Amino acid sequence: CHDGRISPSGACRLCIVEDRRRPGNLMPSCFTPARTGMDIITETAAIRKAIQEQLKLILVNHPLECPVCDKAGECALQDLVIRYGITEAPYQLDQQPRQIDRESPLIERDMTRCILCGRCVRVCSELQGREELEFINRGYRMYVGTDGGRKLDCDFCGLCISTCPVGALTDKLFKNTSRVWKLEKRQTVCSHCGLGCSIELNMDNGRIRRVTAPDSPDGTKGLLCARGRFGWKALENHGRPVTPQINNG
Repeated sequence: CHDGRISPSGACRLCIVEDRRRPGNLMPSCFTPARTGMDIITETAAIRKAIQEQLKLILVNHPLECPVCDKAGECALQDLVIRYGITEAPYQLDQQPRQIDRESPLIERDMTRCILCGRCVRVCSELQGREELEFINRGYRMYVGTDGGRKLDCDFCGLCISTCPVGALTDKLFKNTSRVWKLEKRQTVCSHCGLGCSIELNMDNGRIRRVTAPDSPDGTKGLLCARGRFGWKALENHGRPVTPQINNG
């Protein structure tokens, strides 16, 4: 659930550590202030077992369909289950119906892959100020969506895509065009306006497949607008956005 651009929430419990002075007391490192006298351990058998168990619980809400997911190769959950040796989802739960929104022009939302980390909700609220996404319902019926279940109607800045650790929010213009391990990143400056934002052109055989924000000096992803990320000018045409265009070569 961690993204350095937004406030910590301590939701996923995958960053747990232990204080030698309080053995057996596991705590989330992202949400625990450092105090004088702490003696923190980050790797023990108990910590590893707890993280493995939490990953198994997270997989209740996430199908293991990596070969067909565009996030494969840069998926935080995929990296973690490989690191901790999770090969299957042992816990089963009757799945509640979840929306798949393919109607929005630039962002596809497949909530069947959502792990409820809340990063998209927080980044949209804290950084973009739109509050387009929110948690709906409670308990095992909870899901991330829009009010009334409508399609996205926002600035399409793509912040939610950049923060989503799995394939629940993806770039529709990039979908099915390449795989992330084939991409070569070339850093340059966005030319859509005079702000001079840094961007990364994701190239595959000399063709631009997508545009992303480079890492900031503090290790976080930068910010881009809809023009910078998608080459999309948010103008209205008889009540509808102009059809998005992307330069593929």
